Amino acid sequence: MNFNNRVVLISGSINSATRSNVNFLNDLGATVVVVDSGQGDEQLLAWEWLRKSGACQFVTGNARESSTADALIKEVVDQCGRLDVLINGACEPNAGAASHADDDVMLDTAMAQLRETVLLSRSAMRYMAKQNYGRIVNTSSGSGIFGSEHESIFSAAAGAVIGFTKSLSHEAKGIDVKVNAVAPLRATAQAVDLSPDQISREETTYDARHTSPIMAYLSHESCSLNGELISAGGGRFARIFSSTISGYFNQDAAVSDISDNLRKIMATNHAVIPLRARDEILMVEL
Repeated sequence: MNFNNRVVLISGSINSATRSNVNFLNDLGATVVVVDSGQGDEQLLAWEWLRKSGACQFVTGNARESSTADALIKEVVDQCGRLDVLINGACEPNAGAASHADDDVMLDTAMAQLRETVLLSRSAMRYMAKQNYGRIVNTSSGSGIFGSEHESIFSAAAGAVIGFTKSLSHEAKGIDVKVNAVAPLRATAQAVDLSPDQISREETTYDARHTSPIMAYLSHESCSLNGELISAGGGRFARIFSSTISGYFNQDAAVSDISDNLRKIMATNHAVIPLRARDEILMVEL
């Protein structure tokens, strides 16, 4: 598998995951471009390493504005001749729990990743549709599906990215553009019950380099997946999916009927996986 003559654009916070993905894709022959939107102190080390390594090129701009996102995509195409892959990286989860979050920080965290992902994907999709080829890989989190203690704001954004990914994948039907998402497993450094040694071991186990193979596969021309969410971390790769059941039917249901039939409503046997929201409606109409 190689990425010869392929151009990859990576957005999001410049961190260890960015560095790992740049290295991995560069080694496979890709021309890698990274969005430099201005980094905080905690990201400077990875940013400086990328600058010195020569493993990627840079385009500068805040992709959270529509006009800037369009300009960034155009700059990559003008600079490299084409755009084949967009990897929307994650922003740092720093808002914490909703009950304690500052309003400005909460809104910034919830909207930052979502706006960047949506706006860059929209601009990239327009270009990819014209060339009838492209791969878009978004970064989400298991917390957007399962929830995560002390990360409700980040979880809201992660969940929104998942819904956006699945919906955009339907818009790509009929053209060779695949849209998928990865949910990297992260070390639980925020867990107060872990010792420093335990945190260190988790950080080693869930090092960002373990997610790069799935990022590369979903970015490759051989990938046939579309609209999928893949969990990756610690050497494990697994599909995350949403399912539903036939449930309890009663168009004249009273509150007592809900209580009496809760077991049917909450059952997990004979689950089905809807491919789109309409599929669940069909379960009522059939």
